[in-house]
Amino acid sequence: MDIQELKSSIEIALEHFETNEKLLKKGDEIARAVCELSLGYINEGVGLKDIYFDYSEIYKEVWGKEVDSVKASADIRRHMKVTNECFAITSSLNIKLKEHGKSPLSLIVESSTGGRKTQISLSVIQSKNTTYNFNSENPNVQYSAIQLPKVYPFTKPFLDMELKLSRVMVVSIILILLSLIAILTLLDVFSWDERVLELALITTFFPSAYLLLKLKEILDKGITELPTLMAPIRTKNALLVLYKERKDDNVSLKMQAVTFEAQCGICGENIVIEKSKEFNGRFIGKCTVAPTEHIYSFDHVTKTGKFLR
Repeated sequence: MDIQELKSSIEIALEHFETNEKLLKKGDEIARAVCELSLGYINEGVGLKDIYFDYSEIYKEVWGKEVDSVKASADIRRHMKVTNECFAITSSLNIKLKEHGKSPLSLIVESSTGGRKTQISLSVIQSKNTTYNFNSENPNVQYSAIQLPKVYPFTKPFLDMELKLSRVMVVSIILILLSLIAILTLLDVFSWDERVLELALITTFFPSAYLLLKLKEILDKGITELPTLMAPIRTKNALLVLYKERKDDNVSLKMQAVTFEAQCGICGENIVIEKSKEFNGRFIGKCTVAPTEHIYSFDHVTKTGKFLR
């Protein structure tokens, strides 16, 4: 999701709320508050992954006072039906956004887990290309990098992590040692007094080897599938990618966990990204409707794909 795209949609949305000021219900006011808070964060230079709010923040914006989180949650939930309707794809707000050539907005509510408060944020809905393009000899696709819609707490450090040589070497050595100890334990080269400890060490071989292969792949190719259990299974096209960040004269290598979205250049259906044996282990994009006929290359840096067949 592009932050400028989100900003331009929010600005039109706020104009819509202002125009219909006298008709706003409390649920609409909550929707406007989320827009105002999000725009404020964007203008302050806050990154996309940090633009979210809890019930208390939104309550204060709407009602103008602070209350405890229980009351804030209860009062806002009472009006959430109207708020969700406000961000429905066929709502007057999103229709106006489409008329202005802007991306529709959607509301994302991530329920509280593990002591973390509920997080409420905005996202733009990528419009689906429903125009069939059979006359094009070389239809290409444009991929969009989207923040993971839901992550586990231990996944968050990987959302945007700087890869330093020392850090990579330490992690690699630890994984190699764990794998080696597990193999030697299995071969009875090492003998442990505790049977439970021995089983635990042997069991560490599989996750250690798996993560070591993932680390090797992302360093070799600049991309790998997001390791299992780092995101819900239903999360499609979840990947770890490398990119360079330039600040002034400094260049740093970073690893980012994202999902990618694209629509087939021929039929407009969604694209699924997978590693293909047919294309020598390259990551490619396949149309969900015609996966053997509508195939595209996948470049996570330029976010483009060329029609392969």
